[in-house]
Amino acid sequence: MTSKIIDRADSAAEWYADKPIIRALANLIPCNVGSAADIWLVEHVTKIKQRRAKAFFDELARGDTVLTQELIESEDFIHSFICTARAALNTKHDEKIRMFARLIINGIRYDNSIPSDDHEEIIGIIDELYHREWQALLVFQRNLENQPLCDNGLQRIQSFWKAFSEELYSSLGVPVSETSSFMIRIARTGLFHEITGSYFGYGGGLGMTTPRFQRVRKLIETHIDENRSA
Repeated sequence: MTSKIIDRADSAAEWYADKPIIRALANLIPCNVGSAADIWLVEHVTKIKQRRAKAFFDELARGDTVLTQELIESEDFIHSFICTARAALNTKHDEKIRMFARLIINGIRYDNSIPSDDHEEIIGIIDELYHREWQALLVFQRNLENQPLCDNGLQRIQSFWKAFSEELYSSLGVPVSETSSFMIRIARTGLFHEITGSYFGYGGGLGMTTPRFQRVRKLIETHIDENRSA
């Protein structure tokens, strides 16, 4: 009975019959699950896995012009792809799943493939970040970029921190009183760091995005369609 359920499930490869590269990659990742005693649960989990796989491969297909047969046959690419797909299929949020797909495409587009160790590190960062934390980083960066450059980085951040805290509360539900602790917790990823030191009138609790954040954002946040050659 279980095998019949698996047999009836749509194959991810069939979704991309006109895209041979994406179809080949889809065949590397099983979108079904193994047998289990409770058939109803197998069917339910299978549907979840397939929905996640489709979100991943749909986004990958948007940038498939950079994928070549020679590239996808390389050991480094296969390793990076399998690691990325595995992380994507274990992710609940569709937008985060699409980030993993963009990491593959943009890594090739911008860097002619990311070194495997670096790629795995970025996978780990994305995997560790909660969806709300990534959104908070984007809100912070937008507020930062809306402020004029100045020699005193702390003063620049102080100038918008109150408005930033209020926006985090209204858009993401982070209490204003917890803004500092919430952002500083993100420092574990290397994408944000707390500003420390002896500054007149500064009691701590503010921070700044890092160059690592800029790199990761470039790889996972940019929409693939916008990167297509004219």
